[in-house]
Amino acid sequence: MAFEADHNRAALSQECAIVLRRTDFDSLGWLTVRCRSVVAGRVARWLAGCPNAPAPYAACFSSGESWMPGAEQSGTLNWLRLKPLSIRNGGPTEDAGVAACFGVIRPTSHLYSFNGTDGETPLAGLIQAADGNFYGTTNIGGASSAGTAFKITPSGTLTTLHIFNGIDGVNPNGLIQATDGNFYGSAYGGGPGGGCGVYSGGGTSFQLTSSGTLTTLVPIFCLPNGVYPNSALVQAANGNFYGTTAVGGDGSNTGYGTIYEMTTTGALTRLYSFCLQTGCPDGADPAGLILGTDGNFYGATQGRPGSGLGTVFQITSTGQLTTLHTFTGTDGSNPVGAPLLDTSGTFYGTTSGGGANGAGTIFSLTPGAFVETIPTSGAVGTKVIILGTNLKGATAVSFNGTAVTSMVVSGSEITTTVPTGATSGTVTVTIPGGTTLKSKVAFQIP
Repeated sequence: MAFEADHNRAALSQECAIVLRRTDFDSLGWLTVRCRSVVAGRVARWLAGCPNAPAPYAACFSSGESWMPGAEQSGTLNWLRLKPLSIRNGGPTEDAGVAACFGVIRPTSHLYSFNGTDGETPLAGLIQAADGNFYGTTNIGGASSAGTAFKITPSGTLTTLHIFNGIDGVNPNGLIQATDGNFYGSAYGGGPGGGCGVYSGGGTSFQLTSSGTLTTLVPIFCLPNGVYPNSALVQAANGNFYGTTAVGGDGSNTGYGTIYEMTTTGALTRLYSFCLQTGCPDGADPAGLILGTDGNFYGATQGRPGSGLGTVFQITSTGQLTTLHTFTGTDGSNPVGAPLLDTSGTFYGTTSGGGANGAGTIFSLTPGAFVETIPTSGAVGTKVIILGTNLKGATAVSFNGTAVTSMVVSGSEITTTVPTGATSGTVTVTIPGGTTLKSKVAFQIP
């Protein structure tokens, strides 16, 4: 939403006041305020912070002829008042003219600040669990400076679930909630010393309950399975977990990363080792996976000097890898992390370099369609919105095989409720022609 105000010379000796309500902010939480001049050729500078203005507030200022937003302030911003300070091309008087002013404010809610003891540097994203709370990790902090795992409520109450001590992991990656309701993850480093030769402290994997009980599943990552796990796990329909390591592979190759499978008890199987061929046509340094609706996994390799500029790949649960795209530089180089999967079946991702200006790119790749539920968990009777494409005319929806009895269908979404008798598992939608679309995330029913 934009507010525009014109002012004439008579008003210039007074404050330019704009009163804003919380309802004036758009759906993304942003508000745009514009003050537009009726006097041509004048450029004004503005000050936020009138005598009676409560903090916090925001300002905008001029840089030459181009108006730039001022410092963004956090907090509850209910209103903004602007006052002209000086003008250019008209002298330093407040009553000589007004020109364009452009300001952007975004109200934010501060939920929690880490203090080091309870964790520091949360690098991985949060996940929302079936209980409605959010779970995550900090990369460092805690008593051993090895990182923590935590729970935080939507209102900002944080509970430290586990403090890593080095033996059970260092620098934990992100968490996932599995179909059994527990959380699973890996740590980039840590583990008992002396267990992997030159790769002592090569990382761990663990299970974590919502009450904070941690069980080590993989005491230490070693060759040939890979070393230094560098991504959150992905759970497949068979119940096993899949992830990537930054280093490792066969005994003859110890530097370019692997894709591994892990059971719920911690048994590891190396599925694929990167860069065993001359020139590394399959890439090097994988960094995360995503599960496609076809049951296969998709990811990207970052590449390194002498091993190419990165790739996008597909790999089956049995380890058959297919390189889908090899970056050349003009279309990007060194992709970052696992791609994002849209409900249309298109993958989107970013590269940190390359492109027309050498500053990185955004790319897309299309293997197939799926559906997504909002929320991803809920008890019987919970209202669920199913997002997708070309859903109009859908004939059936089921939760892990239990059909719904009623639904409201449009082209891009279906509204329904969790049916009686449903259990945790995949949500499926049957569309005209008999095509079945599946959710890539299992719906959790407490």
